[in-house]
Amino acid sequence: MNFQWNPALLPQGTFFLKDVVTGQIVNVDMKTTNNLWVTNTNVTSLQIVYSRQVCKNVLFATSWNILSVPVSASNMNASVLFPGANSLFYGFDNGYVSATSLTNGKRLLGKIPAGIYT
Repeated sequence: MNFQWNPALLPQGTFFLKDVVTGQIVNVDMKTTNNLWVTNTNVTSLQIVYSRQVCKNVLFATSWNILSVPVSASNMNASVLFPGANSLFYGFDNGYVSATSLTNGKRLLGKIPAGIYT
């Protein structure tokens, strides 16, 4: 089966066309090529993996803040995303539980020094 696309029409970011099993049988950079012939009968599904760097300044108040990350970061560890934090982070699951990493859309409570973080 042949797949074709126009790399010039892809927006900013990276696009990889990958098999859904391992991501290694098919792993094509869609920005550097414009087609793919799939001859391996074991490949029955493909996925487009898109990523783009996003930077956003966020102002935090002194004291406790409710935090959430709306995108995937290469490292979702709370101490990496919020290096100035001076407390543990807490989620809620029938009570407060400590958390070390963030999940998209899941809220955490953390004490971060006031300021603007990027």
